[in-house]
Amino acid sequence: MVKAMRTIGRVKFFDSDRGFGFIRRTDGGGDVFVHRVDLGESCRVDGEIKLSPDDLVDFDVVDAGRGPKAVAVSPREGRDALATS
Repeated sequence: MVKAMRTIGRVKFFDSDRGFGFIRRTDGGGDVFVHRVDLGESCRVDGEIKLSPDDLVDFDVVDAGRGPKAVAVSPREGRDALATS
């Protein structure tokens, strides 16, 4: 996998039970797959993944062989950018 530049996006959806979702890139690129193992600790509150639609995140995009994948995902504006409901 080759690392690309840091990218900004909004969570399209994330299924905590299944551990995956998609991020919509703000630069107009296509949606990017994200897996729970690629989420930073700042995406967790009390040990649980807290990503909701439209949360603003930073991430790197790598070619995962089956398409682009988000890695090193973190909230754009710190923990307060994540929905806590």
